[in-house]
Amino acid sequence: MKAQEEALLQLVPSVPNIRIAAGVGSSIDYHLGLETLAPMWVSRMGLEWLYRLIFSRRRRWNRIKRIMRAVFVFPWRALA
Repeated sequence: MKAQEEALLQLVPSVPNIRIAAGVGSSIDYHLGLETLAPMWVSRMGLEWLYRLIFSRRRRWNRIKRIMRAVFVFPWRALA
């Protein structure tokens, strides 16, 4: 969401009547049908992030590489 926050920081000063700006994350994608919500049992288990990681069409491989780096490469280098 860093890109979304940076876009808001650039946009808000150019529009004088905006007093509050909020990023809405993927909720627009859900409402437009571009992304699907996780099943309720997945949400109840707190694994919606894993569902989105596996089934998200956007930036899937970048996310997986980043997670693998954080879980495996960083600890390996830190302990070596």
